[in-house]
Amino acid sequence: SSGINAEWPLRPGEHCQTVHDTCKNADIICTVTSSRSPVLSLGDVKDGAHVNVVGGTSPSAREVADDLMLSEKLRVFADSYDSAYKEAGDIMQTKVEVYSEIGEVFAGKKDYTWSPSNVTLFKNSGLGCQDVVCANLVYRKYIENQSC
Repeated sequence: SSGINAEWPLRPGEHCQTVHDTCKNADIICTVTSSRSPVLSLGDVKDGAHVNVVGGTSPSAREVADDLMLSEKLRVFADSYDSAYKEAGDIMQTKVEVYSEIGEVFAGKKDYTWSPSNVTLFKNSGLGCQDVVCANLVYRKYIENQSC
């Protein structure tokens, strides 16, 4: 068998009662809320995990608690310094430093070596250029798969 299901087969679901139970063993955690109060804290995240913070992009939005945002083990990445410092409540309210824009790491302009004792966090504020690139990719795949 080939494809993503061969590499990551589907597993039976598990019902969890709390955020902690849901996240405590996760390698990757995604928060996608419009919350104004944190839903994820340091005790919910294991060392070596990665957190994608995708929800609310306003100065009052909060998905991540201060104890995680201000943890010495946290390394914060963003799609844009500008949007992170002007629109992301989790970053603005805690005044945490953004280590790097994610594009700087991908382009090799900024080094980052993952450590099993760190937690990485990517704050996605959403950039129009990302939307255009994704839409173009979907469109090209659609055209590529059309048959006459």
